[in-house]
Formats: sequence, structure tokens, C-alpha cells
Amino acid sequence: MLAGKRDGGGGGAPGSCCLLLLLLVTGPLYTSAFRRLRDELPTLLPLNTLEGQDNQEHFMTTLTSTQQHTTGPKTPVPTTPIEVSQEMSAEEPGPDTPLPRSVRPLHYLVRLQPFLNGNFSVHGFVEVELVAVGEVEDGHSAPTITHFTGHSGVHTFTAHLTKPLNPGRRYRYSMNFYSNLKNTDKGFYSVKYKDEDGGERSLAITKFPPSYARRAFPCFDEPHLKATFDIQLARENNMTSVSLMPLVDTSPLEGQEGWVVDSFLTTPHIPTHSLAFAVSSLAPARNTSLSGLPITVWARQGVLQHTTFLQEFTPRFLTFFEQYFNVSYPLTKLDVVIVPGNETQAISSPGLIVIYQEAAGMYDASSSTSSHKQHVAEVLAHEVSHQWLGNLVTPKTWSHIWLYEGLASYLDNVAVSSVESSWSLNNDQVKDLQKALHKDSLSSSFPLYMPALNSEDIVDFLLNLVFQKGSSVVRMLRHCLSEKTFRTGLTNFIQRQ
Repeated sequence: MLAGKRDGGGGGAPGSCCLLLLLLVTGPLYTSAFRRLRDELPTLLPLNTLEGQDNQEHFMTTLTSTQQHTTGPKTPVPTTPIEVSQEMSAEEPGPDTPLPRSVRPLHYLVRLQPFLNGNFSVHGFVEVELVAVGEVEDGHSAPTITHFTGHSGVHTFTAHLTKPLNPGRRYRYSMNFYSNLKNTDKGFYSVKYKDEDGGERSLAITKFPPSYARRAFPCFDEPHLKATFDIQLARENNMTSVSLMPLVDTSPLEGQEGWVVDSFLTTPHIPTHSLAFAVSSLAPARNTSLSGLPITVWARQGVLQHTTFLQEFTPRFLTFFEQYFNVSYPLTKLDVVIVPGNETQAISSPGLIVIYQEAAGMYDASSSTSSHKQHVAEVLAHEVSHQWLGNLVTPKTWSHIWLYEGLASYLDNVAVSSVESSWSLNNDQVKDLQKALHKDSLSSSFPLYMPALNSEDIVDFLLNLVFQKGSSVVRMLRHCLSEKTFRTGLTNFIQRQ
């Protein structure tokens, strides 16, 4: 995350300012960064120049690691290093400290090159166009960076400037960075699996909610800070990439034989946690909705035949929710990526659904049970509903997460019962209610709406309460209001966004 604020103390001359970047202590630039700066100093080398052009100033800096990688291009290193300090000041942010409101992101350009067949490093570049707000300063010259301060506890660092940014002006902040594709389930990470011949392969996939986009690239990683994104993914010729938007260009990567760069259409205004992309050797199965929308399911070649059920039900759920909300699906394609793993989560981003547990996307008519078939349908319906509630409409703060997860948990049952009339899920809703009542009776319970909820608490909050209790509250409201009033309210809410 990035944000600007005045530097009121703790080092820095009077009237100086700083740019707070909520980054990745375990992601780009430093691998395990600021907490070990003095032991393994990956020197930060900004290009210490700032340019002003016409009515718009451009704030350009480059941060690169001196650590050399065994594969991939080397980034030219500027000759003027800028000092990084781990010292903490009176203004050291706490774990719940929100970003300052004096800078707002407008647009990102993100370029990533993951070395899946090399050392699992990622060479990246990010450029953020941002606008400054707040106190007006005289003069038109752009500030320079004096030094950086790391805040390991909150995954941030601060770029200290010689003077405040001019409110109303647009700036560009850019940097090169390095990171690693760790075998974890956060940020931009790698998954190893066996192909149909028993060979070992790897793919790179994202999981950004609630606050893991900062592990993939420096960004304003808070839900209310929306921007547009241009995503560019470098890959080897024998692999493919997918992102939220349609592919618009594939071109050779200069100086690297066997590599190409995929460029995707600019996204709508979205928060960082809604981003998603993948680089893999997964195989596609293509289909279309009733309205002609391209739908692609990606899975291992050896199990692709077991995605037939998913391919059939995805367009049916899209049609159901378009009619239920009376709002058309807002994008021009939908991809479903089935990761060969055992995680229990699925995430819906605009135009891209990722199912992290392979079994949750597979149905084999010769061996799967009817309850598993129903489970696959419920997972898919839940994620498709998020294309409206959670993507088209997003929460301003994490305190509202119960609302769209509760709605999705209720509506996935409604959608499955409607699309497959032989399944009546009323009993499942009653079971969810009883589970929610039991959990709510425990001393560890908490309310659905928590004003101070932060990203560190969200995972436990979701797992322990939201889905069952939230869906039960929504179901109660639907019965109190009537089906017609309930649906009309949802339609009006979505259409006003």
C-alpha cells in the first residue's frame, strides 16, 4: 500500500513529508525484508530524480536489490544509494493504523516475471499514478527522496520527501523490485503438482484478500482505495497466463529467448484485494453463456474431463443471478481456475474465479457422491454471486465483510435450488442456523458488525462465524421483508453503485 502524510517528527526537517508504502515484509524487494536489514542489507537504490511536465508533475524513483539472481535480467543500478533506517520513531504505526488520507491511487501498471522453471524469483515493476490531497504548498518543483524507514510490524516502509506533495497534482511513483514465489497461500505464490505423466510442475497463483496484495507488489492495500490496473505477465512460451480482463497483446520479451509478455485490458476501478492472475501450464475447456459470454475453465489436463459439470453450471448460475439481481454481468469474459491443491478456499475476483481445492471443482459421475455434486454446485454458485456482491459492489471497510459473505452464503442455496430443482436446500439452511446459534452461544463469539475489524482478524472472523450466522440473518430478513421487497432492495443497491 502507498499513502502520503506530513512528517511531523521523528527525524526529518520541519516541513518535510513522507510517502508511506504498505508493503510486504515477506514479499517484493527484500524477501524477508526490513526485520533483517542490518544483517542482509539489500540496498535500496532510488533514481533520485523527479520531473515536472506542463501541469503535471512526475515523481519517479526506482528501488532495486543488489542481490543477483541466477535467472532473468539484471536491472541497471543507479549510482546514488538512499539510506534505509530500521529505527522506530514516535510516529511508528501500530498494526491497526490505517493509511494516511493525503494520497489516493488512480492507476497502476504492474509487470511481473515469475521464474517457475528457475529459482522461483519474481522480477517486478510497478508504477502508480496518484493524486495528492491536503494542505496546499506554493511552488511547482517536485520533491526528492531523502531516506526510507522500514516498519516491519505493519509491512510498510516510508519514503521521506524534502517537502509535501502539492494537493491536486498527479504524481507517478515507480520502482523495480524482486520477490520470491514462496510455497504458501498468501500473495503471489507457487503451487507444485504432478501432471498426467507423473512429472513435477509448478504454477503461480494469487490470493490477495484480505491484505496480501502487498506481498506481490507495493500498493495501497486497503479496500476503499480503488484504482484501475494494467497487468503485464511475462511467461515462457509453453505456459499461459490469465487475469481479470481479456488478453489484448502477446509480444516477445526483448533479450530473453523463449519468453513472451501478456498484456491485459485495463481493469475497472477495483481495490487491490480484488486483483487476481495466474501463470501456469493448466489446460483450458471453453464454453459460452446463453448471451454468448466466453467462459473458460482451467485445470490439469489429466482431470479436465471431470470439469464438465462445472462447465455446464457456470453459465446457468450467471443467467440466474443476472435475472435475480436484474443487473447484467458487467464484464466480457469469465475464467475459472482450478488449482491442483487441497486448500479449502475459493475466491471470486471480477472476471476470474479461483478454486484452490481441486476436488471442489471436480465431479466424476462414475464415482462422486450426490452430496459432493451438490457441494461443487454450492461453491460455484457462491463465487458467481460475488461477481455482483463483492466485486461489482465492494465493502468500504472490512467491518462490512459479513454483509456480502452472508448474502452470498444465503444466495448460493437459492441459486442451486432454482437451477437444480431436484435439490431442496431448506434443510441445509436450517442446519446452518443451528450451527450459528451454537457458535453464537460461546464466549468466543462476536457480533457480525465490528467497527474496529482489521485485516489481521478477518480470516478467523470468516471461519468462525460469518458464513453461517450471516446467511441466517439474511434469510431472516428475506422472510420478514418478502421475496419481492428483498430482491428489489438488492437490485436498487447494486444499480446505485
